[in-house]
Amino acid sequence: MKQITYILILVAGSWLLSGCTNKTAKVEETPVEENIVRVSKEQFKAVGMELGSTESRIFSEEVNTTGYTTPSPDGVATVHTLVPGIVSGVRQSTGSYVSKGDVLFGLGGANIINLQQEYIKSCSELDFKKQELERVKKLINDEISAAKTLLPAKNEYTIALSERNGKRTLLEMMNIDPEKVENGNVFPTAKVVAPISGYITAVNLENGQYAEPGLMALKIVDTSKLKLKLNVFKSDIRDLLPGQDVVFYNPDYKTNEHRAKLVLIGKEVDPVSKTINCIASIEDGTAHNLINGMFVESRIITCRREAMALPEKAVFDSETGNYVFVKTGEGADYVTFKKLDITTGTTNKGYIEVVDDKLENVLTEGGYYLTPGE
Repeated sequence: MKQITYILILVAGSWLLSGCTNKTAKVEETPVEENIVRVSKEQFKAVGMELGSTESRIFSEEVNTTGYTTPSPDGVATVHTLVPGIVSGVRQSTGSYVSKGDVLFGLGGANIINLQQEYIKSCSELDFKKQELERVKKLINDEISAAKTLLPAKNEYTIALSERNGKRTLLEMMNIDPEKVENGNVFPTAKVVAPISGYITAVNLENGQYAEPGLMALKIVDTSKLKLKLNVFKSDIRDLLPGQDVVFYNPDYKTNEHRAKLVLIGKEVDPVSKTINCIASIEDGTAHNLINGMFVESRIITCRREAMALPEKAVFDSETGNYVFVKTGEGADYVTFKKLDITTGTTNKGYIEVVDDKLENVLTEGGYYLTPGE
């Protein structure tokens, strides 16, 4: 039995005569060979039809996830005061960039002065205990004192040395030079400096404030050391391996993609979200453009393979599967196409995998106008 197929006829209105091009098409039924569509060359050109072939494309299998940026352990620091004191010299604010060693603020008050005075006293005490130990040793060598007197003198010297070193270390941690203090210089304020380079993300103090040691004064994040913390459903974990590529982006700017590598796969399911935390390291040169705590959408590339493909717009759906239009011939003023069923696979970036052998002369543009009902 003969099948009914379609001949494409371009509809032109009165406005077409004024110089506009109408790409609307009308389909009329006519008895022709089975699954064959005939298009005039004028119509072929008017609706912008183009021919192409299957081509090799890279297809990837992906796991879609969401997550957020977070600093690595060495990329974040909170700044605290070691002793109580009065804050002065605060210049930075949220968003300011600081380098490691930059002065963040000063800390003054009686505690700062007392600490330096105690250090001077401990230095004097150490000198005294050292001289006493040397004296006892000499008396023992001269057989004037018993050997048992050496142990108490040595213990007292060790205690004095420990106290001096402890206060010296504390001064160094507060960026006060112990050598200058030992020479009689007492400084009214200690300098609190940045432990790492990065951007200040929190400021919790102001000039004149009395700061306690438990107070978080500032927080610094090095955005060059950000990483991704991704939430992966447990059903997708079996496909993941360290070293797989990750593509991620801000949902508000999906075209601005960044790259990362999967480095750690969690071993515990979150009881609330039912997901597993995975960590990805962001490629060099990318992280500094990002913001700490930014929500991201990502694709973890679990597999890459090469396959033959066509543009998605060249492939159409029917009740029985997918099909394309393939050019089968042409006459003086027309082109004929055959509706060809094909087997397809996955899609990726506007292309669809074609499992069949290589196809030539496929209608890759304008096939929409040949489909029934259009």
